[in-house]
Amino acid sequence: MKLVPNWKRVLWHSWSFHINLIVAAASAVEAGITYWVDGRVSAFLAVTGASLAASVARVIKQETVSGPSDGE
Repeated sequence: MKLVPNWKRVLWHSWSFHINLIVAAASAVEAGITYWVDGRVSAFLAVTGASLAASVARVIKQETVSGPSDGE
């Protein structure tokens, strides 16, 4: 698993990365409130996990999209 060559720039300038982090944070807060009020775990935890996974996937090189690495 390799990162895209400009991963630092992607982290700072990618709207999809930032929006996924906002969704993950909002879902985590919602899950925490639900657990605190009702004492049950909500489906918002799944949304939190999916949003975090999407953020990580944004900076991982996908050869089907970016093409093979230069050294390969």
